[in-house]
Amino acid sequence: LLTVASVNDHRQEDEPRLMARTPGAVLGDGEALRSLTASCTWHDQGWGNRKGQMLLRVCDRRGRARREFDLFGIAPHSESHAVFELTSPADLGAIQPGDTAAVYYRVGGGGGHSLSVRNFMLTVSTIGKEVPRARMPREEEAHRNVTAAYVVVGSGGARVRIGPGLDAPAVGELAAGTVVEVATPPPPEHAGHPLVRSGRRVRVLAPVAGWASRTTGDGTPILRAHSRAAVLHEEATAEARRGAEEEAKRAEERRRQEEEQAKRQRFREEVAQKMAAERGERTTAAAAAAPARAR
Repeated sequence: LLTVASVNDHRQEDEPRLMARTPGAVLGDGEALRSLTASCTWHDQGWGNRKGQMLLRVCDRRGRARREFDLFGIAPHSESHAVFELTSPADLGAIQPGDTAAVYYRVGGGGGHSLSVRNFMLTVSTIGKEVPRARMPREEEAHRNVTAAYVVVGSGGARVRIGPGLDAPAVGELAAGTVVEVATPPPPEHAGHPLVRSGRRVRVLAPVAGWASRTTGDGTPILRAHSRAAVLHEEATAEARRGAEEEAKRAEERRRQEEEQAKRQRFREEVAQKMAAERGERTTAAAAAAPARAR
């Protein structure tokens, strides 16, 4: 429904700023919303107060705000993948045919705040007005829900364009190592395109929707087939790495607290020693003064 390649904003403002708006209605007449999902990779300036935020605003046909949703909470300091899924029947039912959606972000006021967002995607699943399965064209039936995993292996990454042509407008960039979801076979309406027919161009579904090249013009690989097992392994590895990073942060925090506690203990001991020394000096002075008073 909506994709945004990247946003990097250093303007410190509390007011939400428009990031993207759906080109048309979220639902057509007679349709209902089954689910709505948003995802992205994001982070703030990496230090200080956390204020970054992303909002989804749904408006009716007249442009009046109907509902607003906080998508991912407050932006983290370190880059993280975030997912929002709307499944509540009450929330889903509040979005009506003809409504439009817009995504806003808030950097936050104050010195040094920034917000970085990559590969934002908003998708919806609808019910109603479905083509009967028995009457679906054979090519569309073959294309239905068939995907394959690829990984970006080109040293310069992969550029995603809105269409299969190499001159189509770019919609995003994928860094080397990114795992992408590719439609197989390609959509029937583009199957006759020379670059699609040759297999050089493929339809990318996630993390950015569009078209990308499997190879360069001279045959150098840009995308390589990626097994599901490898995807699961990478996800598990990434999760383990995040867990290790979190544990390292907790260990560092424990070490810092122990150091602070040790400093406070040393300070208390030094104060106690100083007070004891002062009491000893007063006692010695009093003892020395006693004979003089006796005389």
